[in-house]
Amino acid sequence: MDGYSAQPEKQLDEKIMQAWRSAAEQLGIRVEIPFTFTTKDGETKHFEARVIDFGGPNGIVLGVIGDDKSTMKQREEAGYSWSDLSPTYESYDREHFIATLDDWGWFGPERQEPAWYSGKGWS
Repeated sequence: MDGYSAQPEKQLDEKIMQAWRSAAEQLGIRVEIPFTFTTKDGETKHFEARVIDFGGPNGIVLGVIGDDKSTMKQREEAGYSWSDLSPTYESYDREHFIATLDDWGWFGPERQEPAWYSGKGWS
């Protein structure tokens, strides 16, 4: 053995990915599914999705609860907001997804928010 131990590739949550495909279609938002980026250390990271125009200027990269905690920092260092989602996001529910997107906030072009967007946070 050479002492090198490769990290197993992350298994993407197909149910969450499908739910965000539905959200993109039903809510008229831009979502990249799956989403891959390269860390500052040159590692390729795979995530369920990036929701463009929400969560921060470069969008919000979605993982799942239980993902390696180091990926939070890696997403931030790459310029993305992040959220690790619970199983409640495994099926599309319009009101739940709208509430989540409202909480994350609109960062897209000014005055181009979707008609349903209120910007109301959860707190």
